This record gives sequence, structure tokens and C-alpha cells, in this order.
Amino acid sequence: MHPDSRLDPSPADLALIERVARSVARAGGLHPREADDFTQSVHLRLAERGYDVLARFEGRSSLRTYLTVVIARLLKDWRNHEYGKWRPCAAARRLGALGEEIDRLRNRDGLSSEEVVQVLASRMQASESVIRAAVDLVPRRAARQRVPLDAVPDPGVPFADPVATRERERGQAARRAALVRAVADLPPQEVRLLFARAGGGATIADLARRTNEDAKGLYRRLERLRKQLRARLEAEGVREVATAG
Repeated sequence: MHPDSRLDPSPADLALIERVARSVARAGGLHPREADDFTQSVHLRLAERGYDVLARFEGRSSLRTYLTVVIARLLKDWRNHEYGKWRPCAAARRLGALGEEIDRLRNRDGLSSEEVVQVLASRMQASESVIRAAVDLVPRRAARQRVPLDAVPDPGVPFADPVATRERERGQAARRAALVRAVADLPPQEVRLLFARAGGGATIADLARRTNEDAKGLYRRLERLRKQLRARLEAEGVREVATAG
């Protein structure tokens, strides 16, 4: 199609925009209803601007690739409009860039814990076991949902006390925060060792081979670390967080 006709999109152009928008929505982890809303917003945004995005296409890549970049930016704008600008939680910030990426992928983009591990293992200089252990330290936030009025539960459904729920969530958050603080005080090599053992499920024999250490000596070292970590947690009044075993 000639560039002069880009402001008057053909049915093929509109179909391509639809496919790309839905592909971007899937990659962004949107639920089906959110994907529908986002796709409609894409068509509306492009139409409001007279489909000038097509007129600006210079042919340096495929049209699909070009539209994917444009629509991915629209997804960021749509999320900010729907849910507000994303800000990582305090526990994620304490873990640095890794924690913030985990928080963004899990709680904004809706990826599962295992999907987060796979995505970050391909992006960052960190092993899957370290990422998996860090994922456990970043709390999952309650997803925002739009509930139609006809989906409101029947009054006969047992009532969940919101005060008790908030108290329980605060307790869980406090335990996670204490664990983050305790881990942050350890040397990086010790943190990696604990993560590999507790988060990655590596055996003592596996770790001994990786670190070229004696298995018995490594076991004693891990026991010292575990007791040190547990003592720090208990000093903060936390007794229910599992440490390396």
C-alpha cells in the first residue's frame, strides 16, 4: 500500500492493528477483559489521530514490528491511566533492581512466579535459583478487578472480615520485611549460598561441587548461617519464616 494512503487505513491495516494489539496485550499479561478494553483503546487512540502512525512508517522494519513498538508504548500509557503510575513496593526496593523487576512483572503484568523466573533469567546476570528465592521475598499484591453488579456475591455467602484480612496481610508483610532486612545484612556470597539451598533446592553435595568446598564444612557453614538468620528474625519477633534447611 502506498504511503500516501496511510491516513485512510485499509481493512488489512485495521486487521493488522487488531492482531498486534492483542499480541501486545497477551505479552503484557492482560486478562481477556482487560485485553478487550486495551485493544479498543488502541483503535480509538489511532483513529483520534487520523492514523498518522501509519503515515510516519518509513519502511525501516516490517509494518508489524513498527506497530508492535508503537502499541507497546500505548500499553504503558493505558496502564498508567487505568491503574496509576507503577511504583515498586518497599520490599522490592530493598532488593534493588532485581526486586523491582520482580514486583513489576508479577504485580503489574500478572506473570506467574515461574514466568517471572524465566523472563529475568534471560535478562539479568543472576541464576534461576537466586531469582526464584528473591521472588519469594517480594509480596504479591491483590489484583484489581472490575466486577459487574450481577457478579456481586449473594448475601448468603460467608462474610470475610476485612479487618482480620488486613491484619493477617500486615503480619505476613512484616515477616517478609524482616527476612529481607536480615538477608540484606549478610555478605553477598552468603546470600547466594542460602538462596541456592533454600530457594533453588540444591543439595549440600551440589553446592560443594559448585564451590569446591568440603561437604561437611559447607554443611556446618550453612548451619551457622541458618542459626544466625533465625536468631535475627526471632529478635524481631518473627518465628514463622522458614530459613535454609
